[in-house]
Amino acid sequence: MADQTLGQKIKNFRKRAGMSQLELEAAIGASPGSISRMESGKVNPSKETLVKLVEILGLNIYDTVSIFDLRTDEFPKLVNLARKLNNLELEILLQKTVNEITNALSLTAATIFLVENGEVYAKTFTQSTYTQVVFKLLNRPYESLKMSLCDPKTKDNLIMKSILIKEPIVIHNFLDASHGVITDRLARILQRVVGLKSSINIPVILNNHVIASIFFSKNYIDDFTAELPVLKAFCEHVGQSIINARKYEDLKKKLEEYYNAK
Repeated sequence: MADQTLGQKIKNFRKRAGMSQLELEAAIGASPGSISRMESGKVNPSKETLVKLVEILGLNIYDTVSIFDLRTDEFPKLVNLARKLNNLELEILLQKTVNEITNALSLTAATIFLVENGEVYAKTFTQSTYTQVVFKLLNRPYESLKMSLCDPKTKDNLIMKSILIKEPIVIHNFLDASHGVITDRLARILQRVVGLKSSINIPVILNNHVIASIFFSKNYIDDFTAELPVLKAFCEHVGQSIINARKYEDLKKKLEEYYNAK
């Protein structure tokens, strides 16, 4: 959506909400034909009208940033969220990360995968109403979901591809993110139950090495264009927080070994 006009954005958001121009005009108290003129670029909506559109169309944080044409670094919500992620306990850090990013961006779910010793393994999943259902359907510990970077069974897995090429990949079919990890039947069930329609996997890169990846999901079709720059910046921050947490864990382990040896 980065290169779209304001009118095109309004049209896309209206269609996504399943509303006609007439229905939207009635909902925001606008005169007949006003939405058509906005979408065609003949008139520019006032700030008050944009606020009404945000509310009626149920726009999330990044849709709102996009429609007001704000710079993402001017939006304080993610900055405040990032500051909360400096907890040095890795388990707490990762769980807080997926929970709060999901809530802040009105996502369906987020998952963190850690990359170590040639393996990619699931670490943390958003705690929500879906969580227990997902774990029941998996019928195995979430942390047992692993993929090898060189396993031919995962060559068609787009999460693995994203990690290997070190680039974000948008995924619309959960099957494409689960090859070689769970069965296709289970993947279809999970997609239906959780309501995943669009996802993006973003590698967490530090010093040119992928140390993790974060899988963000929505329950509607989208290409993540509007929020990609901030999501990438957020992943960079998470990467540094992971490194700090690991350093803290190493230090704690050495201190325990020191005191146990005395």
